[in-house]
Amino acid sequence: MTESENTQNPQYEDAGGRPSVIPFGSMPAVGDQVLYMAPEGERGPYYIEKVIPPLSCTLCDGSGRQVNGGVAVQISELQLL
Repeated sequence: MTESENTQNPQYEDAGGRPSVIPFGSMPAVGDQVLYMAPEGERGPYYIEKVIPPLSCTLCDGSGRQVNGGVAVQISELQLL
């Protein structure tokens, strides 16, 4: 593997106001099934429609319809199934 193939954009999470690197493998991928832990309660299951670096994504239902009007949610609000 060449160095250019091994280079990835770092992903960060808030650590008390300081950036820190998100552990490898903790980022969901398009198509992953998740529960959305909304303020009003658990919703889902849904699927990751699009990952928006560094820490958000959009969701869709099993039919491919956007959830939440296509508004991005924070990855920290999701639970991977």
